[in-house]
Amino acid sequence: MPNALENFAEMKTHTLDGVFNYRMENPETISLHLGKAYETTVGEKLRALRNAFSMLARQLKNNRPHLTEVKTITATSWLVTERPKILEMLGFTIDNTTEEAKRAIKAYKNSIFKSKGSSIPENKRDIPASYAHINKDKFIELYL
Repeated sequence: MPNALENFAEMKTHTLDGVFNYRMENPETISLHLGKAYETTVGEKLRALRNAFSMLARQLKNNRPHLTEVKTITATSWLVTERPKILEMLGFTIDNTTEEAKRAIKAYKNSIFKSKGSSIPENKRDIPASYAHINKDKFIELYL
């Protein structure tokens, strides 16, 4: 059976439900992303998020080939800064102090300025990003 590293290049970004997607940052880390659904209400986002999390938990539990080595699910966004209690309620830990968090926040900042088709709303681009994370086992326990 091929390992996650062998599949890494061809399986980098995955759509979960049309609203949320995830990117393989490396074989051990998934980064969650909100698509262009920022115009929906908070309630609609939360319903979509729970649906997407359930889909991802099933994929993690079923050991899809590109997910076998995943240990951590992350989110780096203005939304984590603006609504940290929601992420904490969803089981994530907010922590901007680790080297991984600093790297992710820097990459987020760079993507704002480089991406022409960015899903980040114009009025949110000046909000500094924060980093949230949860381990795979806890994520599966909460969302399966």
